Formats: sequence, C-alpha cells, structure tokens
Amino acid sequence: MSVDQQGQGREADKRFNRGMMLRLVVIVGVMFGFGYALVPLYKKICDLTGLNVVTTRELYGGSLKNTQVDTSRTVTVEFDSTRAVRLRSGR
Repeated sequence: MSVDQQGQGREADKRFNRGMMLRLVVIVGVMFGFGYALVPLYKKICDLTGLNVVTTRELYGGSLKNTQVDTSRTVTVEFDSTRAVRLRSGR
C-alpha cells in the first residue's frame, strides 16, 4: 500500500468519525429534549386519566398524609443472616 492510499484511508476514517459524532450528538440532544418534555407530558396524562397525584400534592402543600394509620398494631422486623448450605460462597 502506498503512502497516498494510506492518507486517503485516514481521510475516509476521519469523515466517517465526524459523521458518527454528529449523529451521536443529535441522538443525545433528542434524548435530552424528550426527557425534558416528559414532566409536562406526565402532568397532562395524570389530568386526563384522573390520577392527579401531582396536582393533589400541589393542593395540600407538597405532602400527602396517610389517614389510615393503625396505631393499635406493632410491627416487628427481624434480620436473619443465615444462609442456605447449598448456596455458593461467591468464589
């Protein structure tokens, strides 16, 4: 392969790399725009479907209160650190 052919190959690679970089930057921009547009889209979907979790929080000062707390019951949490014999040891 001559020096001219190697130079032409490098130029073709550079053109390809520039095109690929442009495509990737456009894809990243579209993904950012889509993510940015999801917030108002989510609010509109909640309004249309009647879920309104977002607007309910806005009406009650940013926090919802659970009115169904049963204070007569107690919950016990137990942490068990034993493992089954047949489990692998992670090696």
